[in-house]
Amino acid sequence: KEDLLSLDPKLVKNIDFIDNPGVRYGDGIGYVIDIRTKRNTTGYVLGADLSNSVTTVNGGNTLYAKLNHKNSELALTFTSLYKDQRGFRSSETADYTLNNGSHYLVSRNQIDGRSRRFGNQFEIKYSLADSATYVFQANLSVGGNNTPGNYADFVYRDGTIEKSFRTINVSSDFSPTLDLYFFHQLGNHQSITANVVGSSIYTDKRGYNGEEGDYAYEVNGRTWSLESEAIYENKLKPFTLSAGLNHSMTFTNNEYTGDVSALNKMRRGELYLFSEVKGRWKRIGYSAGIGVANKTYSQENYSFDYWTFRPELTLNYDILTGLNARYTFETYRSESSYAMVSDARIRENSREWKVGNPNLQPSRVIKNIIDVSYNGRRVSCGMNMEYRRVLGSNMSVYERTATDEFLYSQQNIGNIMMFVVQNYL
Repeated sequence: KEDLLSLDPKLVKNIDFIDNPGVRYGDGIGYVIDIRTKRNTTGYVLGADLSNSVTTVNGGNTLYAKLNHKNSELALTFTSLYKDQRGFRSSETADYTLNNGSHYLVSRNQIDGRSRRFGNQFEIKYSLADSATYVFQANLSVGGNNTPGNYADFVYRDGTIEKSFRTINVSSDFSPTLDLYFFHQLGNHQSITANVVGSSIYTDKRGYNGEEGDYAYEVNGRTWSLESEAIYENKLKPFTLSAGLNHSMTFTNNEYTGDVSALNKMRRGELYLFSEVKGRWKRIGYSAGIGVANKTYSQENYSFDYWTFRPELTLNYDILTGLNARYTFETYRSESSYAMVSDARIRENSREWKVGNPNLQPSRVIKNIIDVSYNGRRVSCGMNMEYRRVLGSNMSVYERTATDEFLYSQQNIGNIMMFVVQNYL
Protein backbone atom coordinates (compact mmCIF):
# COMPACT_ATOMS: atom_id res chain seq x y z
CA LYS A 1 0.00 0.00 0.00
CA GLU A 2 2.70 2.48 0.98
CA ASP A 3 4.60 1.73 -2.25
CA LEU A 4 1.57 2.84 -4.27
CA LEU A 5 1.03 5.92 -2.07
CA SER A 6 4.62 7.10 -2.58
CA LEU A 7 4.73 6.24 -6.28
CA ASP A 8 5.31 9.11 -8.71
CA PRO A 9 3.12 8.44 -11.80
CA LYS A 10 5.85 9.93 -14.01
CA LEU A 11 8.16 7.04 -13.05
CA VAL A 12 5.76 4.30 -14.22
CA LYS A 13 7.16 2.57 -17.32
CA ASN A 14 4.27 0.19 -17.95
CA ILE A 15 1.46 -1.69 -16.20
CA ASP A 16 0.62 -5.28 -17.14
CA PHE A 17 -2.79 -6.67 -16.21
CA ILE A 18 -2.54 -10.48 -16.21
CA ASP A 19 -6.03 -12.01 -16.19
CA ASN A 20 -4.79 -15.59 -16.71
CA PRO A 21 -1.92 -16.00 -14.20
CA GLY A 22 -1.59 -19.72 -14.92
CA VAL A 23 0.33 -22.21 -12.79
CA ARG A 24 3.24 -19.84 -12.07
CA TYR A 25 1.42 -17.98 -9.29
CA GLY A 26 -0.01 -21.06 -7.54
CA ASP A 27 -3.57 -21.84 -6.45
CA GLY A 28 -6.38 -19.35 -6.07
CA ILE A 29 -4.84 -16.37 -7.93
CA GLY A 30 -7.37 -14.72 -10.24
CA TYR A 31 -5.52 -11.61 -11.45
CA VAL A 32 -2.02 -10.11 -11.26
CA ILE A 33 -1.16 -6.42 -11.73
CA ASP A 34 2.53 -5.93 -12.60
CA ILE A 35 3.64 -2.28 -12.23
CA ARG A 36 7.13 -1.55 -13.55
CA THR A 37 8.77 1.73 -12.63
CA LYS A 38 11.92 3.75 -13.01
CA ARG A 39 13.80 4.95 -9.95
CA ASN A 40 14.94 8.41 -8.96
CA THR A 41 18.71 8.52 -8.53
CA THR A 42 18.57 10.91 -5.56
CA GLY A 43 15.75 12.24 -3.41
CA TYR A 44 13.27 11.39 -0.71
CA VAL A 45 9.56 11.05 -0.09
CA LEU A 46 7.67 11.70 3.16
CA GLY A 47 4.00 10.99 3.49
CA ALA A 48 1.03 9.93 5.55
CA ASP A 49 -2.23 8.14 4.84
CA LEU A 50 -4.83 8.85 7.54
CA SER A 51 -8.24 7.19 7.63
CA ASN A 52 -10.41 7.73 10.72
CA SER A 53 -14.16 7.33 11.10
CA VAL A 54 -16.23 10.21 12.43
CA THR A 55 -19.23 8.38 13.90
CA THR A 56 -17.43 5.34 15.35
CA VAL A 57 -14.04 4.46 16.80
CA ASN A 58 -12.42 2.84 13.77
CA GLY A 59 -9.42 3.79 11.68
CA GLY A 60 -6.01 3.14 10.27
CA ASN A 61 -3.06 5.52 9.89
CA THR A 62 0.18 5.04 7.98
CA LEU A 63 3.39 7.09 8.05
CA TYR A 64 6.06 6.38 5.46
CA ALA A 65 9.44 7.68 4.31
CA LYS A 66 11.60 6.74 1.35
CA LEU A 67 15.19 7.80 0.61
CA ASN A 68 16.98 7.24 -2.72
CA HIS A 69 20.71 7.52 -3.39
CA LYS A 70 22.11 6.24 -6.68
CA ASN A 71 21.15 2.54 -6.92
CA SER A 72 20.05 2.24 -3.29
CA GLU A 73 16.70 2.88 -1.67
CA LEU A 74 15.68 2.77 2.00
CA ALA A 75 12.02 2.84 3.03
CA LEU A 76 10.41 2.99 6.48
CA THR A 77 6.73 2.45 7.22
CA PHE A 78 4.67 2.54 10.41
CA THR A 79 1.00 1.56 10.44
CA SER A 80 -1.45 1.77 13.35
CA LEU A 81 -4.96 0.27 13.29
CA TYR A 82 -7.69 0.57 15.90
CA LYS A 83 -11.34 -0.34 16.41
CA ASP A 84 -13.69 -0.09 19.40
CA GLN A 85 -17.35 -0.83 18.71
CA ARG A 86 -20.19 -1.40 21.17
CA GLY A 87 -23.90 -2.12 21.31
CA PHE A 88 -24.05 -5.30 19.22
CA ARG A 89 -27.39 -7.06 18.85
CA SER A 90 -28.24 -10.46 17.40
CA SER A 91 -30.95 -13.11 17.65
CA GLU A 92 -30.65 -16.88 17.20
CA THR A 93 -33.26 -19.63 17.40
CA ALA A 94 -32.14 -23.26 17.41
CA ASP A 95 -34.21 -26.44 17.06
CA TYR A 96 -32.43 -29.59 18.30
CA THR A 97 -33.87 -33.02 17.49
CA LEU A 98 -32.99 -35.27 20.42
CA ASN A 99 -32.45 -39.03 20.50
CA ASN A 100 -36.01 -39.70 21.71
CA GLY A 101 -37.45 -37.81 18.72
CA SER A 102 -38.51 -34.73 20.67
CA HIS A 103 -37.55 -31.17 19.74
CA TYR A 104 -35.64 -28.87 22.06
CA LEU A 105 -36.14 -25.20 21.12
CA VAL A 106 -33.86 -22.48 22.45
CA SER A 107 -33.25 -18.81 21.68
CA ARG A 108 -30.08 -16.81 22.26
CA ASN A 109 -30.56 -13.04 22.02
CA GLN A 110 -27.51 -10.82 22.28
CA ILE A 111 -28.33 -7.68 24.25
CA ASP A 112 -24.90 -6.07 24.46
CA GLY A 113 -21.34 -6.53 23.27
CA ARG A 114 -18.02 -4.91 22.60
CA SER A 115 -15.40 -5.53 19.89
CA ARG A 116 -11.96 -3.93 20.29
CA ARG A 117 -8.84 -4.35 18.21
CA PHE A 118 -5.52 -2.49 18.22
CA GLY A 119 -2.57 -3.23 15.98
CA ASN A 120 0.78 -1.77 14.97
CA GLN A 121 3.27 -2.73 12.28
CA PHE A 122 6.74 -1.40 11.53
CA GLU A 123 8.53 -2.20 8.28
CA ILE A 124 12.01 -1.40 7.01
CA LYS A 125 12.92 -2.15 3.40
CA TYR A 126 16.22 -1.81 1.56
CA SER A 127 16.68 -2.34 -2.17
CA LEU A 128 19.65 -2.19 -4.52
CA ALA A 129 18.80 -2.04 -8.20
CA ASP A 130 20.12 -1.46 -11.66
CA SER A 131 16.92 -1.34 -13.70
CA ALA A 132 18.59 -2.99 -16.69
CA THR A 133 20.39 -5.80 -14.86
CA TYR A 134 19.43 -6.72 -11.30
CA VAL A 135 17.21 -6.00 -8.28
CA PHE A 136 17.91 -7.03 -4.68
CA GLN A 137 15.43 -6.27 -1.93
CA ALA A 138 15.35 -7.06 1.80
CA ASN A 139 12.19 -6.42 3.80
CA LEU A 140 11.91 -6.81 7.58
CA SER A 141 8.53 -6.26 9.23
CA VAL A 142 7.30 -6.67 12.79
CA GLY A 143 3.62 -6.51 13.68
CA GLY A 144 1.37 -7.09 16.64
CA ASN A 145 -2.35 -7.08 17.39
CA ASN A 146 -4.38 -7.07 20.58
CA THR A 147 -8.11 -7.61 21.16
CA PRO A 148 -8.68 -6.69 24.83
CA GLY A 149 -12.09 -6.67 26.46
CA ASN A 150 -14.10 -8.39 23.72
CA TYR A 151 -17.35 -9.75 25.13
CA ALA A 152 -20.97 -10.49 24.26
CA ASP A 153 -23.96 -10.64 26.67
CA PHE A 154 -26.87 -12.95 25.87
CA VAL A 155 -30.29 -13.91 27.21
CA TYR A 156 -31.00 -17.65 26.93
CA ARG A 157 -34.56 -19.05 26.81
CA ASP A 158 -35.79 -22.62 26.29
CA GLY A 159 -39.44 -22.34 27.39
CA THR A 160 -38.80 -23.15 31.03
CA ILE A 161 -35.48 -21.47 31.77
CA GLU A 162 -34.46 -17.86 31.19
CA LYS A 163 -30.94 -16.81 32.11
CA SER A 164 -28.21 -14.38 31.16
CA PHE A 165 -24.67 -15.35 30.23
CA ARG A 166 -21.52 -13.85 28.75
CA THR A 167 -18.94 -14.98 26.20
CA ILE A 168 -15.39 -13.59 26.08
CA ASN A 169 -12.86 -13.84 23.26
CA VAL A 170 -9.58 -11.96 23.72
CA SER A 171 -6.24 -12.54 22.01
CA SER A 172 -2.86 -11.04 21.18
CA ASP A 173 -0.33 -11.90 18.48
CA PHE A 174 3.17 -10.95 17.37
CA SER A 175 4.57 -11.72 13.90
CA PRO A 176 8.06 -10.87 12.56
CA THR A 177 8.76 -11.53 8.85
CA LEU A 178 11.91 -11.37 6.72
CA ASP A 179 11.51 -11.26 2.92
CA LEU A 180 14.50 -11.48 0.53
CA TYR A 181 14.02 -10.96 -3.22
CA PHE A 182 16.50 -11.12 -6.12
CA PHE A 183 16.01 -10.57 -9.87
CA HIS A 184 18.72 -10.80 -12.54
CA GLN A 185 18.39 -10.12 -16.25
CA LEU A 186 20.32 -12.58 -18.45
CA GLY A 187 20.85 -10.98 -21.82
CA ASN A 188 17.99 -9.46 -23.77
CA HIS A 189 15.20 -11.95 -23.12
CA GLN A 190 16.14 -14.24 -20.22
CA SER A 191 15.83 -13.66 -16.48
CA ILE A 192 15.90 -15.45 -13.14
CA THR A 193 13.98 -14.56 -9.99
CA ALA A 194 14.52 -15.88 -6.46
CA ASN A 195 12.54 -15.17 -3.30
CA VAL A 196 12.88 -16.41 0.30
CA VAL A 197 10.41 -15.55 3.08
CA GLY A 198 10.77 -16.56 6.71
CA SER A 199 8.07 -15.73 9.25
CA SER A 200 6.75 -16.67 12.65
CA ILE A 201 3.49 -16.02 14.51
CA TYR A 202 3.13 -16.02 18.29
CA THR A 203 -0.48 -16.06 19.50
CA ASP A 204 -2.15 -16.11 22.91
CA LYS A 205 -5.93 -16.49 23.09
CA ARG A 206 -8.45 -16.78 25.90
CA GLY A 207 -12.03 -17.96 25.42
CA TYR A 208 -14.93 -18.11 27.86
CA ASN A 209 -18.56 -19.26 27.50
CA GLY A 210 -20.97 -19.04 30.43
CA GLU A 211 -24.03 -20.62 28.83
CA GLU A 212 -23.48 -24.01 30.49
CA GLY A 213 -21.59 -23.02 33.63
CA ASP A 214 -18.09 -21.57 33.56
CA TYR A 215 -16.29 -22.92 30.49
CA ALA A 216 -12.88 -21.32 29.87
CA TYR A 217 -9.73 -22.23 27.97
CA GLU A 218 -6.50 -20.69 26.75
CA VAL A 219 -4.49 -21.29 23.58
CA ASN A 220 -0.78 -20.70 23.28
CA GLY A 221 0.09 -20.87 19.57
CA ARG A 222 3.41 -20.80 17.77
CA THR A 223 3.91 -21.04 13.99
CA TRP A 224 7.17 -20.94 12.03
CA SER A 225 7.27 -21.00 8.23
CA LEU A 226 9.87 -20.79 5.47
CA GLU A 227 8.98 -20.35 1.81
CA SER A 228 11.39 -20.14 -1.14
CA GLU A 229 10.89 -19.75 -4.88
CA ALA A 230 13.05 -19.68 -8.01
CA ILE A 231 11.76 -18.86 -11.52
CA TYR A 232 13.45 -18.87 -14.93
CA GLU A 233 11.82 -16.94 -17.79
CA ASN A 234 12.74 -16.83 -21.49
CA LYS A 235 10.86 -14.40 -23.74
CA LEU A 236 11.05 -16.09 -27.11
CA LYS A 237 9.11 -15.33 -30.26
CA PRO A 238 6.17 -15.80 -30.45
CA PHE A 239 5.82 -17.20 -26.90
CA THR A 240 7.28 -16.90 -23.40
CA LEU A 241 8.61 -19.94 -21.56
CA SER A 242 8.86 -20.01 -17.78
CA ALA A 243 9.81 -22.73 -15.32
CA GLY A 244 10.50 -22.82 -11.63
CA LEU A 245 10.00 -24.34 -8.22
CA ASN A 246 8.44 -23.34 -4.93
CA HIS A 247 9.18 -24.94 -1.57
CA SER A 248 7.42 -24.26 1.73
CA MET A 249 7.61 -25.64 5.27
CA THR A 250 5.31 -24.80 8.18
CA PHE A 251 5.60 -25.93 11.81
CA THR A 252 2.69 -25.23 14.16
CA ASN A 253 2.50 -25.90 17.90
CA ASN A 254 -0.82 -25.07 19.60
CA GLU A 255 -1.27 -25.88 23.29
CA TYR A 256 -4.78 -25.77 24.80
CA THR A 257 -5.19 -25.54 28.57
CA GLY A 258 -8.13 -25.13 30.94
CA ASP A 259 -11.39 -26.83 29.99
CA VAL A 260 -9.79 -27.75 26.65
CA SER A 261 -6.72 -29.93 26.96
CA ALA A 262 -4.77 -30.64 23.78
CA LEU A 263 -1.31 -30.26 22.29
CA ASN A 264 -1.30 -29.98 18.48
CA LYS A 265 2.02 -30.31 16.67
CA MET A 266 1.41 -29.98 12.95
CA ARG A 267 3.91 -30.13 10.12
CA ARG A 268 3.10 -29.16 6.54
CA GLY A 269 5.36 -29.06 3.52
CA GLU A 270 5.09 -28.60 -0.22
CA LEU A 271 7.48 -28.84 -3.15
CA TYR A 272 5.94 -27.36 -6.30
CA LEU A 273 7.52 -27.62 -9.78
CA PHE A 274 5.99 -25.91 -12.80
CA SER A 275 6.54 -25.08 -16.45
CA GLU A 276 4.42 -22.80 -18.61
CA VAL A 277 4.18 -21.47 -22.16
CA LYS A 278 2.27 -18.27 -22.98
CA GLY A 279 1.90 -16.61 -26.35
CA ARG A 280 -0.33 -15.37 -29.13
CA TRP A 281 -1.05 -16.46 -32.70
CA LYS A 282 -3.15 -14.09 -34.81
CA ARG A 283 -6.43 -13.63 -32.86
CA ILE A 284 -5.76 -16.49 -30.46
CA GLY A 285 -3.96 -16.07 -27.16
CA TYR A 286 -2.94 -19.16 -25.25
CA SER A 287 -1.42 -20.25 -21.96
CA ALA A 288 -0.57 -23.87 -21.16
CA GLY A 289 1.13 -25.03 -18.02
CA ILE A 290 1.75 -28.08 -15.89
CA GLY A 291 2.54 -28.12 -12.20
CA VAL A 292 3.61 -31.04 -10.02
CA ALA A 293 3.39 -30.80 -6.24
CA ASN A 294 4.51 -33.05 -3.41
CA LYS A 295 2.47 -32.23 -0.30
CA THR A 296 3.15 -33.61 3.16
CA TYR A 297 1.31 -33.31 6.46
CA SER A 298 1.72 -34.90 9.87
CA GLN A 299 0.06 -34.56 13.28
CA GLU A 300 0.64 -37.25 15.89
CA ASN A 301 -0.43 -40.54 14.24
CA TYR A 302 -2.06 -38.85 11.22
CA SER A 303 -0.18 -37.99 8.04
CA PHE A 304 -0.27 -37.90 4.25
CA ASP A 305 2.40 -37.69 1.58
CA TYR A 306 1.32 -37.55 -2.04
CA TRP A 307 2.14 -36.18 -5.48
CA THR A 308 -0.48 -34.27 -7.42
CA PHE A 309 -0.60 -32.76 -10.93
CA ARG A 310 -1.91 -29.29 -11.63
CA PRO A 311 -2.42 -28.69 -15.36
CA GLU A 312 -3.98 -25.48 -16.62
CA LEU A 313 -5.03 -24.34 -20.10
CA THR A 314 -6.36 -20.95 -21.17
CA LEU A 315 -7.46 -19.98 -24.70
CA ASN A 316 -8.49 -16.44 -25.72
CA TYR A 317 -10.13 -15.52 -29.00
CA ASP A 318 -10.79 -11.96 -30.21
CA ILE A 319 -14.10 -12.34 -32.07
CA LEU A 320 -14.50 -8.66 -32.96
CA THR A 321 -13.03 -5.39 -31.73
CA GLY A 322 -13.81 -5.33 -28.01
CA LEU A 323 -15.54 -8.73 -28.05
CA ASN A 324 -13.53 -11.57 -26.50
CA ALA A 325 -14.17 -15.20 -25.57
CA ARG A 326 -12.01 -17.20 -23.17
CA TYR A 327 -11.94 -20.82 -22.01
CA THR A 328 -10.01 -21.98 -18.93
CA PHE A 329 -9.42 -25.46 -17.54
CA GLU A 330 -7.57 -26.14 -14.30
CA THR A 331 -7.38 -28.69 -11.52
CA TYR A 332 -5.69 -28.54 -8.12
CA ARG A 333 -5.89 -29.78 -4.52
CA SER A 334 -7.63 -27.74 -1.81
CA GLU A 335 -6.70 -28.06 1.86
CA SER A 336 -8.75 -27.18 4.93
CA SER A 337 -7.71 -24.54 7.43
CA TYR A 338 -5.57 -25.35 10.45
CA ALA A 339 -8.57 -24.90 12.77
CA MET A 340 -10.43 -27.84 11.23
CA VAL A 341 -7.52 -30.31 11.36
CA SER A 342 -6.43 -29.56 14.92
CA ASP A 343 -6.93 -32.38 17.41
CA ALA A 344 -9.06 -30.31 19.80
CA ARG A 345 -12.69 -30.28 20.96
CA ILE A 346 -14.12 -26.86 21.90
CA ARG A 347 -17.57 -26.09 23.31
CA GLU A 348 -19.56 -23.55 21.26
CA ASN A 349 -22.63 -23.47 23.56
CA SER A 350 -24.61 -25.76 25.87
CA ARG A 351 -25.43 -28.20 23.05
CA GLU A 352 -22.81 -27.75 20.32
CA TRP A 353 -19.11 -28.56 20.08
CA LYS A 354 -16.52 -27.93 17.36
CA VAL A 355 -14.30 -30.97 16.84
CA GLY A 356 -11.16 -30.99 14.69
CA ASN A 357 -10.38 -33.87 12.33
CA PRO A 358 -6.62 -34.55 12.06
CA ASN A 359 -7.28 -37.13 9.34
CA LEU A 360 -8.92 -34.64 6.97
CA GLN A 361 -7.56 -35.11 3.44
CA PRO A 362 -7.26 -32.48 0.67
CA SER A 363 -10.02 -32.43 -1.95
CA ARG A 364 -9.58 -32.32 -5.72
CA VAL A 365 -11.04 -29.28 -7.55
CA ILE A 366 -11.71 -29.38 -11.32
CA LYS A 367 -12.83 -26.21 -13.11
CA ASN A 368 -14.08 -25.49 -16.64
CA ILE A 369 -14.78 -21.80 -17.24
CA ILE A 370 -16.13 -19.96 -20.31
CA ASP A 371 -16.05 -16.18 -20.24
CA VAL A 372 -17.45 -13.87 -22.94
CA SER A 373 -16.90 -10.12 -22.52
CA TYR A 374 -17.39 -6.92 -24.47
CA ASN A 375 -15.57 -3.66 -23.71
CA GLY A 376 -16.65 -0.65 -25.72
CA ARG A 377 -16.28 3.07 -25.31
CA ARG A 378 -19.51 3.44 -23.36
CA VAL A 379 -20.63 -0.09 -22.52
CA SER A 380 -18.92 -3.02 -20.83
CA CYS A 381 -20.71 -6.31 -20.29
CA GLY A 382 -19.97 -9.98 -20.01
CA MET A 383 -21.10 -13.46 -19.07
CA ASN A 384 -19.23 -16.11 -17.09
CA MET A 385 -20.13 -19.81 -17.00
CA GLU A 386 -18.33 -22.24 -14.69
CA TYR A 387 -18.71 -25.99 -14.22
CA ARG A 388 -16.88 -27.16 -11.10
CA ARG A 389 -16.40 -30.57 -9.53
CA VAL A 390 -14.97 -31.11 -6.06
CA LEU A 391 -13.93 -34.73 -5.45
CA GLY A 392 -13.64 -35.98 -1.88
CA SER A 393 -14.85 -32.61 -0.66
CA ASN A 394 -14.46 -31.49 2.95
CA MET A 395 -18.09 -31.20 4.04
CA SER A 396 -19.64 -30.09 7.32
CA VAL A 397 -21.02 -32.89 9.49
CA TYR A 398 -23.11 -32.78 12.67
CA GLU A 399 -23.12 -35.89 14.84
CA ARG A 400 -25.53 -36.38 17.74
CA THR A 401 -24.15 -38.20 20.76
CA ALA A 402 -25.98 -40.46 23.21
CA THR A 403 -26.15 -37.53 25.65
CA ASP A 404 -27.83 -35.25 23.05
CA GLU A 405 -24.75 -33.18 22.30
CA PHE A 406 -24.08 -32.09 18.71
CA LEU A 407 -20.54 -32.34 17.36
CA TYR A 408 -19.58 -30.21 14.35
CA SER A 409 -16.63 -31.34 12.23
CA GLN A 410 -15.49 -31.69 8.62
CA GLN A 411 -15.12 -35.01 6.84
CA ASN A 412 -14.23 -36.23 3.35
CA ILE A 413 -17.66 -37.43 2.25
CA GLY A 414 -19.11 -37.25 -1.23
CA ASN A 415 -18.48 -35.04 -4.23
CA ILE A 416 -19.82 -31.65 -5.27
CA MET A 417 -20.92 -30.69 -8.79
CA MET A 418 -21.97 -27.12 -9.50
CA PHE A 419 -22.82 -25.00 -12.54
CA VAL A 420 -22.75 -21.22 -12.13
CA VAL A 421 -23.77 -18.53 -14.62
CA GLN A 422 -23.03 -14.85 -13.96
CA ASN A 423 -23.45 -11.75 -16.06
CA TYR A 424 -22.72 -8.06 -15.61
CA LEU A 425 -23.41 -4.81 -17.40
